[in-house]
Amino acid sequence: MNLNNPDMSVRRLSRTALCLFAMTTISMTTLADDPKPSATETALRLNGEGVALLAKGDTEGGLAKLKEALAADPGCAEAARNVAKLAFAGQRFELAEKVLSDALAVHPGDKGLLVPFAQAEAKLGRKEGFAKALEQLKAAGDVEILSSLSLLLMAQGNPAEADKMIDAAIELDGQNAEAFFNKGLIAENQSQWEKAAKYYGRSVRRDPKFFRSWINLGNVQDKIGQPDEAIASYEKALALEKGNPLAQYNLGRMLIQGKRDVNRGVDLLVAAANNPVKGAAQKAAFELLTSLLPKKSEK
Repeated sequence: MNLNNPDMSVRRLSRTALCLFAMTTISMTTLADDPKPSATETALRLNGEGVALLAKGDTEGGLAKLKEALAADPGCAEAARNVAKLAFAGQRFELAEKVLSDALAVHPGDKGLLVPFAQAEAKLGRKEGFAKALEQLKAAGDVEILSSLSLLLMAQGNPAEADKMIDAAIELDGQNAEAFFNKGLIAENQSQWEKAAKYYGRSVRRDPKFFRSWINLGNVQDKIGQPDEAIASYEKALALEKGNPLAQYNLGRMLIQGKRDVNRGVDLLVAAANNPVKGAAQKAAFELLTSLLPKKSEK
């Protein structure tokens, strides 16, 4: 404090006092006016907690948190999508439809909600609801959604409409490898092998790293009597995913059946049969290996 200039000292003290008063007032006002979280904020927090529990493998706890989120805000799209995923996994289509319908009432036209809602309606056999959701999604003109819906229509036993849907997707984006893959899948599902081979071929030309297209291309090439081409396709698939049992099994069986390279074929089948990822390919490889073993001669 400057004692030689008392007026200046008083002014400084006054300013300091005013600043302290203002800070105290702001702090008290902030505490007094601190609003409670909104229903949406609460739902998002609970959704985050639910997702964290699911990531730890606690399905029951995660689902409980997600349901709490929807109880706080039925229109929480994120929680609705997460509950629907769990419901689909557990074949609980009524639950999926309910939470998605509630969320769509708040977010009409939300593509992330409409796609699983259409799937739920299809699973429940509710044609009117499915058709309505389908029309909304078609109007959106999204390639990925149209492509996904084509497979949904195929699963519904409506290949003609599935074909129209995938054609609309290809028209929007003629370089979309996934769309051409689905076009091939729809053809293969109808035993149209040559057509399927054509579209799987177009898929891998657009994306040479599309593993599923190479596998399916090899499958249909095998069916139409093109073993060399099938082997080449399976080789491409195996090069992309060296430890994949599906690629190992398919290439192995082709090498053995054509006696092109029996030793390598057996090695691939053994690798597929011993693959830690259990599945149809592992089982098929084991069965094929078993069939190759010499049978005991009858006494």
